[in-house]
Amino acid sequence: MKRLIKLYSIVLCSWFVWGCYDDKGNYDYSDLGEVLLKIDAEETVMYGETLEMSPEITLKRTTAEEYDWAWDVASKTSSAVPEFKRIAETRELKIEDFREEVGVYDLRFCAIHKASKVETYAYCKLTVDNGLSKVYLLLSQQPDGQYDIDAVTHPGGIVRLNQYSLINNEYIPNAEKLFYVNSTQTRDERLYLTQTEGGKTISPIDLAYQGEADGWFFDAPADIRVSHLLTDLAARDQFMVCDGGIHYMNNVQVPLKASVRCRLDDLDYNITGVGTMHNSSGLGRYAFYDDKNGRFLEWKFAYGQNYLGELTAASTAAFDPLKINKRFVTDISGKEDRCWFLFDDGTDMYLYTFKDGAGVYYNVTLEPYEAPVKLDAALRETFLKATAFGALKTADKFYYAVDNVIWIYNASTHKTEPEPFYTDPDANMRFVKIFYRDKDEAEIVFAGNSGDEGHFFRAKVDYTGRLAEPTEKEPEPFKSYSGFGKIKDFVYKYKAHS
Repeated sequence: MKRLIKLYSIVLCSWFVWGCYDDKGNYDYSDLGEVLLKIDAEETVMYGETLEMSPEITLKRTTAEEYDWAWDVASKTSSAVPEFKRIAETRELKIEDFREEVGVYDLRFCAIHKASKVETYAYCKLTVDNGLSKVYLLLSQQPDGQYDIDAVTHPGGIVRLNQYSLINNEYIPNAEKLFYVNSTQTRDERLYLTQTEGGKTISPIDLAYQGEADGWFFDAPADIRVSHLLTDLAARDQFMVCDGGIHYMNNVQVPLKASVRCRLDDLDYNITGVGTMHNSSGLGRYAFYDDKNGRFLEWKFAYGQNYLGELTAASTAAFDPLKINKRFVTDISGKEDRCWFLFDDGTDMYLYTFKDGAGVYYNVTLEPYEAPVKLDAALRETFLKATAFGALKTADKFYYAVDNVIWIYNASTHKTEPEPFYTDPDANMRFVKIFYRDKDEAEIVFAGNSGDEGHFFRAKVDYTGRLAEPTEKEPEPFKSYSGFGKIKDFVYKYKAHS
């Protein structure tokens, strides 16, 4: 029986083998030819601008008429299978006003054989950018009286107009100021825009609208008129001055919202000016001027308890911070160990100076530096006409702008230097803000307007505050940009901490 089964198996196997051997190959083969595709390996396109690409195509044993062409994109994710979507069905890629979200994508070019539907691909890493990662943001008035946000990239200096309306399809009414916060404490960045009443939270990534000003507070005040927003370098502690009151925000605990108006045990207060001082390690201290009571207040940093109190000084101090009793004109802040105030009593103007009395990296104390300096009548009139002030970080000096000229005041000699820092050739130019951006990079930034046209300037300076000499690294130490609407404010925005 076993021999019969074995014999049967051999016969059956032989039959299968013979059948395969006898098959003459009854198949039809078509030579599709060969198509070779090549596109740039990496490409960057700005949001809202034209995406354009020309592929290199090599055909062997075939013709272009046998193919359809297409372009697909897929967002780069951790997923192993990207989800492509078709954006064009052309050989040459040209999409005006390209508006995929800011991010990184796989872009592929497809050659599709019409008869067989076989597809051949070439790939590119596509970055959609808005040029807003490291940038100056300018708040500028439009012809209809509303506001938009323009951008000047750093260090490239590329101008990008109307960036807020580009993403939000609307302008901003009654805009006042921009405030930018980059926090190592929360490892994020935030952008605030204040208005005559209220304000908006804006995405620092693409300037998309995120919410209204009442979301800044646990219990929003009836009137939201924010004049100041202050933080230390790490943005651990944040202060908003709203309608004359101080609102504290601890950037450690979420939700990140400001407290109710800080109270004093003795009297009510009304903050009209704030002098700031940040030491070399980024610790911040703030001299709040209480116009209602003619005195300075400060935030008391104490172990286990922080609170608002009077800024006191020793009886031997150069002046009493609690007995100013004059009209606040302006504060001049930005230096690590100094801040200045100008006060006027209706007849005379005085310069008050605070210094850092601690002089150590782990602490800052605000102390009166010298007796108030009474300015002569001519300088008083000049400072009353000034439209912008800004402190120099590397010397006891500050800039001030009158008409189309920026001057340097030496606080050590209490005199204006004879040579102006900058004179604009346009006699109608009026400067609105001066900002010393960074001590290491030593760059002064300022903005002004001639009529309704805004102008923006960047200048590398030496340690005395004068325009730096050209170098191989920086052959053009002075740069200017024009074509903006009337500029009201600007801020410097940089990448979030990783």
